[in-house]
Amino acid sequence: VYIRDTAMSSQILTSHPWKTKELRAVYGDLAMYYLRGNSAVSNQNFDNESYVFYPDGTGLSIDANGFSHLIKEWKFVNAENTKLTFKYYITNSSIYHDMTWEHIRYKNKSILTDEYWHDNYINKNYHGQAIRIPQ
Repeated sequence: VYIRDTAMSSQILTSHPWKTKELRAVYGDLAMYYLRGNSAVSNQNFDNESYVFYPDGTGLSIDANGFSHLIKEWKFVNAENTKLTFKYYITNSSIYHDMTWEHIRYKNKSILTDEYWHDNYINKNYHGQAIRIPQ
């Protein structure tokens, strides 16, 4: 029996805050791995990180260090709702990153993404995969 993933929607995205469950990424020249609840295998701590998306295209994120960031202009950019873009603002700044989450899947009450962006504050690229769960 084949069970399809639930189609991603704005309603799912805005239903509650999302916290990081697992993340694999490269940020500049740093390889990062995080698994919630397992500090023995994680080389980064994303326990504090969360994303909240509001229906009006705005949102808020708390980063791994506990700083808050405005999210503006979030939108799905394809009919399948598998690619999301948004502006992620540096705390107390007009500087932002154009963030992209793509190949979005919603499975087992989790959002799975491939994501990339350029850090305009310190001039580094980020590419990663993440699993986010309801907070």
